[in-house]
Amino acid sequence: MRRPALDGTPSRMPLIWRGGGSCEMPRPGTPPPPRLPHPSNGYSPGYSQPGPRRPPVPLLVAVLLIVGYLCLGAWLFTWSSERLSYLEGLYFTFTALTTIGLSDLVPTITASAATARSSRRAAADSQVQLLAVCLYILCGLTLVATAFALVQEQVVSKTRQIAISLGVVKRGEELPV
Repeated sequence: MRRPALDGTPSRMPLIWRGGGSCEMPRPGTPPPPRLPHPSNGYSPGYSQPGPRRPPVPLLVAVLLIVGYLCLGAWLFTWSSERLSYLEGLYFTFTALTTIGLSDLVPTITASAATARSSRRAAADSQVQLLAVCLYILCGLTLVATAFALVQEQVVSKTRQIAISLGVVKRGEELPV
């Protein structure tokens, strides 16, 4: 036999148990639900801990950072390898940092430089150069991923502002996916 819910809900248990009116010891009401992290109530997006809102990084800064790192790498590869032109160095850095990695261009120590030194010294130099290329790519991948995350943050922010101004979404409401 079902008992009617206290708050007029069709469920078997009331949503908020207020106690009283029975033999049991009265208990205080249900506490309010915790506030969810949201930018409208002072939380930074993407984090569960409260904190001050970060100022957005301009889109131009993120793009210039990527382009500058690509140009620096192209210049370094042109300077260290007599075989690569600046455009080929730029092509190599772009394919490496965007993880396309076609492997049709690889910066290596040139044959004229290898014959000028002993073979042991040339092997050590090529290993150091390979290590430098790996470190450049590792740092570059980190930089590119960070810049893409900053650009994504800007796009989401602008999309939210446009959706609010058009009345598609109310303030404090999540964007539909």
